[in-house]
Amino acid sequence: MTDVSKTKELQGIMKKRRAVDETTNDDDKVDLNTMLELNETINDDHILLKLNYEIIKTYLTKQSVENPRIVNPRRVHISQVNSIYQALIKGKHFDGVFVVNKIDNQNRFIDGNHRLIALKRFFKKYPFARPVPVYFATYNNLNEKQEREIFTRWNLSVTQSTDDFINSYKETIPMYNRFISELPCGVYGSYNKMKLRDLINAYSASFEKPYHGGESKTKMNLIHYIQTFKDSDMDLLVKNFNIVREIFDTENKKDWRKLAAFKNIIFRALYYLVANNLDTLGEAYLKRRMRTALADRTILDDYRRYSGRRASVDAYHAFKALLNDTPSDKKFV
Repeated sequence: MTDVSKTKELQGIMKKRRAVDETTNDDDKVDLNTMLELNETINDDHILLKLNYEIIKTYLTKQSVENPRIVNPRRVHISQVNSIYQALIKGKHFDGVFVVNKIDNQNRFIDGNHRLIALKRFFKKYPFARPVPVYFATYNNLNEKQEREIFTRWNLSVTQSTDDFINSYKETIPMYNRFISELPCGVYGSYNKMKLRDLINAYSASFEKPYHGGESKTKMNLIHYIQTFKDSDMDLLVKNFNIVREIFDTENKKDWRKLAAFKNIIFRALYYLVANNLDTLGEAYLKRRMRTALADRTILDDYRRYSGRRASVDAYHAFKALLNDTPSDKKFV
């Protein structure tokens, strides 16, 4: 099979994947490797399923980007370089990994030339800037034909979702086993499990003062945040989650997607109200008041049609107003 025909074959496979993605939910999506295994015949000259890479964190300096070895340099899009350069100046970062082939301890860059050009420009402007942390997807001792195959694999036109990103890094998350064993969650969620990222976003948002709706992290920053979780974070998350579940899932329904309280924007607002009022109001009062004012009320269903941070903030203020509509001196914040 020629390189051209293999590339066309892979593009055809990805069209099938996109068709699957459009007609299924996250629980049913098939990852790229699975799709390749289902659609390709493995032979000696087809190397995609044989080659593995390792994600390695490293730091790029002025010297390391001065004369990088770029495999088959592509046409440079100045607008893309400018966008990356401006982000670097503002102290922001890019999520994508560099794809490299290590030969004799030297890196050949298979993918990432726009970022390299932007970094070179950045260090020329700021020669004494700190090294920039990046991630390398590192292959070892590929030949030129294999480098082309790998380039094709990393540049198929499928955007990696946040859930896919978490799935790729789950082995690097120290608390991952606690997440899936102590909480009803999974990377992609299901009819009786929340998405792991929805729980993380709710936990992170609970520390906002005032509440801003959460979900402000980039994919890579979200991974870094999850990696910092300690047992104490998990203990708190599990405790607060179980209170929300006890209030709003009293019938233990099997399909959580039918429970408005566990829709992402609504759950973040409810979790915030629990996390920031539990100590001051006491668990018994908090549960009783939230059941009375919110559980089985249509207001939760009213918000399930919306998405985004702004909608979550609006839901929080609406919920808080109902909770505080009482003669009691105990008020939610």
